[in-house]
Amino acid sequence: MRYDANKDQAVTLDEFLKRRVDSFSELDKNSDGSLEAADLDKAPAGFRQQRQDRRMERMLARLDTNTDGKLTKAEFDAGPAGQTNSRRSTRGAARRSLMFSFYDRNGDGVIEKAEFEAGRGEEAEFSKRRRMHALDRDGDGKVTLEEYTADARFRFMRLDLDRDGRITAADLPPPERQRWAQR
Repeated sequence: MRYDANKDQAVTLDEFLKRRVDSFSELDKNSDGSLEAADLDKAPAGFRQQRQDRRMERMLARLDTNTDGKLTKAEFDAGPAGQTNSRRSTRGAARRSLMFSFYDRNGDGVIEKAEFEAGRGEEAEFSKRRRMHALDRDGDGKVTLEEYTADARFRFMRLDLDRDGRITAADLPPPERQRWAQR
């Protein structure tokens, strides 16, 4: 429904790709028709990355039991208050231990703000490289509009069951079809 710009009860490929094409145009600052790693670096963090960042901040705030702005190995290993000693918490403890060693850059048993920020920066850089790798289908170091919209084009083809170049209520599963009819 949100893709149906002209409100004709059908979504064309152009309507389906509009947001993606607009995003590409915003990122392509030099208007050369391709994105390079530097262009992708300017892209805002995706919703998933923002949610992960917030979750990490909340987790670290919960673990810093003495609120000194630093996490000791003991605080990190103890985990959140009230945690039970089940198999799931054992896996959580192992994961927290790995995370602690990643963020404790100097190995002194304490994570300070600078170490945390360095770790987050490294994770962000890895995420950007992974995004470039996923988008750059031909491996030439540039992402064309065709590459940038490839996944969306595939989703459109999967939704357009009758292959008429339009997604209509008839192409949708019953629950979505009913919602479409109610709008």
